[in-house]
Formats: sequence, structure tokens, C-alpha cells
Amino acid sequence: MALLPSIARRPRLSPVAILSFVVAIVAARLPSGDAIRLAASPDATILKSQLDILRQLGVQSGSGFAGFKSWTAAGSPAKCAKYLGVTCDAEGRITAINVTAASFAAPIDAISKLGALESLDLSYNRDVGALPQSLTKLKKLKHLNVYHCWIEGEIPDFLSQLTALTYLSIGDNPLVGVVPPSIGSLVNLVSLNIARTGEDGVRGALPYTLARLTKLKELYLRNNGFKGRLPDFIGGLTNLEKLMVSKNNWEGPIPTFLSKLKKLKYLGLRETAFEGNIPTFLATLDKLTYLSLSETRLSGEVPKALNALVSLKELYINSAWFYGPLPNLSSLKKLTLIDLADNFFSGPVPSFLLRVPVVSMGGNYFSGSATALPCADHFTLGGNCLSAGPTKCGGPAAQKTTAECNKFCGTAMAAGACSGKGVCMPDVEKIPSADAFAPICKCEKGYWASHKKLRCSNNNT
Repeated sequence: MALLPSIARRPRLSPVAILSFVVAIVAARLPSGDAIRLAASPDATILKSQLDILRQLGVQSGSGFAGFKSWTAAGSPAKCAKYLGVTCDAEGRITAINVTAASFAAPIDAISKLGALESLDLSYNRDVGALPQSLTKLKKLKHLNVYHCWIEGEIPDFLSQLTALTYLSIGDNPLVGVVPPSIGSLVNLVSLNIARTGEDGVRGALPYTLARLTKLKELYLRNNGFKGRLPDFIGGLTNLEKLMVSKNNWEGPIPTFLSKLKKLKYLGLRETAFEGNIPTFLATLDKLTYLSLSETRLSGEVPKALNALVSLKELYINSAWFYGPLPNLSSLKKLTLIDLADNFFSGPVPSFLLRVPVVSMGGNYFSGSATALPCADHFTLGGNCLSAGPTKCGGPAAQKTTAECNKFCGTAMAAGACSGKGVCMPDVEKIPSADAFAPICKCEKGYWASHKKLRCSNNNT
């Protein structure tokens, strides 16, 4: 019992002192600062295991590959960014490869080992080879672009297993067959590009399962072998901003369900078999900046209702069967290009064209004087019935403004008027109805008077 007082008098360690003691012990056992930094460096740990994959792909692609030097260099770079087109996350894992138009020419099966990959862009590399099924291991892949990579065969059904995809571009490849219904499983897609496989490429009907792709903002189907009516499920894809279905064998009138696509900015229907008049419901798509109805079977007069398309910048209605006076689309103040060529428009040139930078109106029956029209870099007047062309042409602009074969209609045209500067030859074109289109461009002297159109260049205009 005599010892108890002395024990009680011993000083107690404060919590701060205890903590300092523990820190000192731990610090004594840790490696040097350099060693700590090396161990924590993403490039020295995780990325190191991926260098062999990049090196293998670089060697297989050959010296023509733009990233050949950086992908095949010996040793480990200090930063992931030193590899051309490669992006890594904070832990050093490769999350993106973008080597578009870089002469990449290696089989891509090894890429499937990069489990953290979210984006793969190999577009415009012609020697990628077939898409391997091993790509289905990339469960985090959101962006896959193999546009113009010369990939042959059918659209792989296994792509439906990449359910994280938001962007899929497999267009401009020599693909064949049909669109697999399983593509409808990619419900997170925002952009789908299956364009430019050719008339003998991807064809048939679109599977109705694509109706599930309600997040789509971009749908590119142009230049394929699709036929029949445009599927009505497209009207349910109300988030669409771009719908490009040109150069297919779609037929019938332009479907009314397109009026449901209120977010549309781009609508491409050119080189199809659509027929009938331009529907006035198109005027309700007031966010359109691009509209192409050219090279179709559409006919009739252009509706004044198109004045409601106040955001429109480019309008293509060339090479169709439109006729009558062109309405004054003066509300289209943002218009920078309009193509009216090779139709049956008649009457005076509308004044709103004066402020449009690029105009093509050749091959019509526009009449009267065009002296007020600008000498723009791209302004085509040829093949009309104009009595006079722009009067202020001079300098370089005069070389680019085309106004040949005018002034022959509505004024006297004697035989041999073209002598010395070319030979005037008739160009008789097929028209929908001979009764609907009476000869407009009659020449007083009867020279080629029976022809519907006259086309000739290098004349005495």
C-alpha cells in the first residue's frame, strides 16, 4: 500500500503526446518521399500494364500510323497524354482512344482488354478489319465510332450487348443485310449512324424495335437500300434533332407524323420517291435550320406557310417538279443558301433572294429583269427567261455568277444569235403534264420556239 502514492504522482501523457508518438513510429516505417510518389503515380502502376497493348497496336499499324512513335516508344511516359489520342482517368486507366484518320491499321481485338474504356473512335481508318465480338467485354463503352473503316458483312448482332452506348456510328462501310432488331436494346443511344452503305448495302424495312430508342437526338439512315413507307414509329422519337433519311427508296407522301418532331433542326429527305405536295405541317417545325426536299417526286407550288420556318438557314428544293411563282419567303431572314434549280418556277425573281448569299435558280422559267440581283460568289441564273442579268458585275465576282442562256426568251432572238460565241442547242425536258406547262419561252423569230427550255452558254447576253 505504500507504493500507491508514488504511482499516483506519475505524470499522465496528454492525447497530443500520444498522437505524436504514433505518427513518429509510422513515419519511421514509411519509404522515402520519392518512393511514395512512385507508388501513387497512375502511370507507374495501372497504366504500365496497358502499355504493351498500345505498343502491340502501334507496331501492327506500322510507321504510317500517326501515333506510331508515341505508342511504340520504349519506357513509360511521365503522362498518359503523351500517347497520341489516348485519355486516362485519375487512376491511370485508359478511358478513351481517338485516332480518327490516323492510318490506324491493326486488328482491334486487343482493345477489349481495356476494361475502363468509355470512348473508341477509329473513324476514317480503312484497315481496321472486322469488329470482334470481344468488344462486348467493354461494359463501360459509351461512344463507338467506326465510320468509314471498310468494315464488311452484316451489322453485328452482338453490338446490342453494349448497353451503355450513347453514340454508335457504323456508317459508310460496305455493310449488307438488315438492321438487327436487337439494336433496339440500346435504349441509351442518343446518336445512331447507319448511313452510306449503298443501295445494295443495308436494306429492307427498319425494325419496329427501334421505337424503344426514345433518347435519340440524331438518326442518320441516308444512302441505303431502305424502301417502302417511312416507319411511323419515327414519330414517337420526339427528342430527334437530326433526321437524315435521304437517298433511299421511301415512297408515298411525306408522312404527317413528322409534325410531332418539334425539336427537329435538320431534316433530309432528298433523293427519295416521296411524292405529292410540300405539306404545310412542315411549317410547324419552327426549329428547322436545314431542309432538303430535292431530287424527289414532289410537285405543285411552294406553300407560303414556309415563312414560319424563321430559323431556316439552308433550303434545298432543286430537281423536283415544283412550278408556279415562288412565294416571297421574306420571313426567312436567316437563310444563307437556297437551291431552286431544275424545276418549273415561273414569274419574276422574288425580291427576298437579293439578301441570300448563295442562290441557285438555273433551269427554270423565271422571267423579267434580274438587274438588281447581286453578283455573289455563288449565284446561278442560267437556263431561265430573264431579259437582263445583274448589271453591277465586275472583278472576280463576274467570273462566278452564271447567267448563260437568258435574254433569248421574251425578246427577239434571230437565227444565228449565238454565232461566234457558241452554239445554241435545245434541251427538251420531260414534264409532268404538257397541258400544265405551256411553252413559256417563245422566241419572236421562231428559233427553237417549240421547245420548253433552252440551255446554252457563252452567248451574246
